[in-house]
Amino acid sequence: MNPRISIALAGVLLAAFALFATAPQTQPKENPAEAARMNNLGAAYMNQQLFEKALKSFQQAAELDPKLAIARLNEGIALLNLQKIAGRAGGNEREPPPDSPQSTAADPPAHAK
Repeated sequence: MNPRISIALAGVLLAAFALFATAPQTQPKENPAEAARMNNLGAAYMNQQLFEKALKSFQQAAELDPKLAIARLNEGIALLNLQKIAGRAGGNEREPPPDSPQSTAADPPAHAK
């Protein structure tokens, strides 16, 4: 092979590699089938009370198909089970009412005061 052709070919290959390396990365396309599979996997984890794994599965499902509303609903249920809901919805942290079962045992009910 002629040395000029070899140099030209190497230059073209280097230019192509440089263009490929600097090209913007595309987001993965929606994959409804894989999203449904991940949602089902999360539901199975929830049944086994493996809430952290379930949460990750639901988050992956929502990323794969943002239109899959059930994945976001299940994510919220997993967060409730993990008691990590405070601060998620804009920081609306409230104290439970005094008569609720979530109030501490040291607090007497409001009607007993």
